[in-house]
Amino acid sequence: MNRRGIPDLWIVGPAFAERARGRISMAGQMSMLDRNDGTSWMNRDNEVVAHLRVAADELDFVTVEAGRESQYAYLSLVPGENRYFLLHTGGDAVFPSAVTGSTIRVVYERNAATYEFLSVVTERMEGGKLSVAFPQFIERRERRASRRVDVRRGAPVQLCTDRGAELTVFDLSTSGLGIVADRSQTRQLMSDGIRGVLALTDDLRINVWLDVRHSRKLAGSDQMFVGARFLGLSGRELSALRNFIEGRLAADQMS
Repeated sequence: MNRRGIPDLWIVGPAFAERARGRISMAGQMSMLDRNDGTSWMNRDNEVVAHLRVAADELDFVTVEAGRESQYAYLSLVPGENRYFLLHTGGDAVFPSAVTGSTIRVVYERNAATYEFLSVVTERMEGGKLSVAFPQFIERRERRASRRVDVRRGAPVQLCTDRGAELTVFDLSTSGLGIVADRSQTRQLMSDGIRGVLALTDDLRINVWLDVRHSRKLAGSDQMFVGARFLGLSGRELSALRNFIEGRLAADQMS
């Protein structure tokens, strides 16, 4: 406990130590998936504090997840403090799952990238302020340049691999797609890549070859979100894919 009454994440309590080890483990696993493809990591010693100081000045809000709840908040730093920062959620009754000792996930967009990290609430203060330990790692992912459509609603899109797996497509663009898989499938996909048939509709199927670019755990689930890039699509396949995406986007706007 420091002089402000805030637990020191790095030296006290088995619960804090366990969560810290969990974050390090998860970050280490995901860091191993980094293939110099637009996904990168900042570590606490070199860049995290400096990055969050700039982000606090530039961002209007971040998204915070704790358990099954999510909440918008704004971020501020305490001058001279390099162990924790503050998230302002908007009131004492807001975001009750973010209690002292809970693990939270913070996501935000800045410039052309999406940033994400896990940390621990070291104290829940009055007025809905959360004191949060500086994370050890921040993941940075470049956003896709092409338009992306969420295909979870309406008729599902399936990816049937040459190994017999049937994977649910989460979102889709002309450059790549996101799928949902379990942990064992994710390890295999990262190792072998993906070859198979993308079933856009009952009558429209495309043979695809994809390179897996990144993976992360879905909040509140044991499943993984896997992002992959198309390799070697023909002009005809690309045109069919683009027409399908534009059709789904138009339908979404009308609904």
